[in-house]
Amino acid sequence: MNGPILDILLNLIVLSGLIGVLLLMWILIISMIGLFLKEVKTTPKSKEEVE
Repeated sequence: MNGPILDILLNLIVLSGLIGVLLLMWILIISMIGLFLKEVKTTPKSKEEVE
């Protein structure tokens, strides 16, 4: 009886770990894209200010 229960618990732990890693990757990618977009939007303004 303990075998299947342990397998299910291990599967849940592995799945939750994978989901957590994917979420961290998504957050990192989104934050990088956000910073890149902010830099792209701010650079033309700074160029105009320089002119």
